[in-house]
Amino acid sequence: MDKVLIVDGDREHLQTVAAGLKKLNQFKVLTANDGESAIEIMKHEPISVFVTDISTPKVDGLDLLAYVSREHPNTPCIVMTSYGKPWFKDRADQGDVLYHIEKPVDLGAMASAIFVGLNLNDEGLSKKGISMSSFLPLVELEQRTCRLEVESTGKGKGYFYFFKGGLIDAHYDDKSGEKAARAMARWGNVKFKFTELPRRRTSKRVKTDLMEMAGASWLRDELAAETPISEPSASDKIPSGQPPANVESPSAAHDAPSDEQKKAARKAIGRFTAELRSVNGYAALCLLDRHGNLLASDLADETLHVQELASEVLHLLDFSRETLHRTGMDACRQLTLHTDKFAVLVLGAEKPPGVNYHMLGVLKADGNWYFMKIKLEKILPQVLADL
Repeated sequence: MDKVLIVDGDREHLQTVAAGLKKLNQFKVLTANDGESAIEIMKHEPISVFVTDISTPKVDGLDLLAYVSREHPNTPCIVMTSYGKPWFKDRADQGDVLYHIEKPVDLGAMASAIFVGLNLNDEGLSKKGISMSSFLPLVELEQRTCRLEVESTGKGKGYFYFFKGGLIDAHYDDKSGEKAARAMARWGNVKFKFTELPRRRTSKRVKTDLMEMAGASWLRDELAAETPISEPSASDKIPSGQPPANVESPSAAHDAPSDEQKKAARKAIGRFTAELRSVNGYAALCLLDRHGNLLASDLADETLHVQELASEVLHLLDFSRETLHRTGMDACRQLTLHTDKFAVLVLGAEKPPGVNYHMLGVLKADGNWYFMKIKLEKILPQVLADL
């Protein structure tokens, strides 16, 4: 059975999260109250997914992530922060292997993130390792003063210099300052090591903000001003004026899809993937259960992080349903979103009545999204008939 290690100095929070995840009976949950204990466990136990708070006793979360990047580079990592989580402007730049989640943790969101990590392992995608863009926001969050040594496969070695979380200098190959920092900020499959900031590195030579360089901004949990019709759970609250946080309903943790369900779903959508891939601009297709769990997917664009995308879009769909219901505009069953890069379509259906399924399609911005919409409306009932 897969083993998931959770590290948190808050014993009460750790016990609550561990107890909730153990009820899934899908993986073995190991816990540690400090960084030293976590490292000892990793030396003797094969860990499939590593979860840590950003601030842990003895060895903190950043140093733990650096240790994992060097000693267990193919292990998906989840980092918990009380500050919020970074919202990445370009999702293709966010490393799939390092996942951010906000405390206090919603069990459904945590379970969903862990299953994503396990799937990355199963599909061999965790070998891409941690990316610089997903790691840099954490250095700002912890206000580190340090030299960060980074090494990337095929790129070599370079250095970032930080003072109280601000980037002051960088060095890579024959580049320094802003040029070196921007080049390394795009690296993937990176190993990290923290050392003391050299005394000679005191002048600020990098003007670009660290979060801007990472292509991210901080998403804080500002609750929506309006009160929904039904009393929401903590996971249902949507930040005001910003994209929704990646959270799931707590009940999702107790209804994770079985291997048999996933196998049936893969077979069902497999009948139509060739037809859909002929649509101009086709990028991805996903089938989701009522909790937003990914049952099956087909990716033509491997850079898409479909589980996170699906979770965010379903929150938007739920919010749209509530809004339309309040204004007397009947039920919302479809949602189409357009960006400069992609078009995203999501359709809902029931089988049997009361059990919700969703199909999500993604196309490049210049793709034939309306034709894709017609295709999905035709295919979704046929897929559900096979489940």
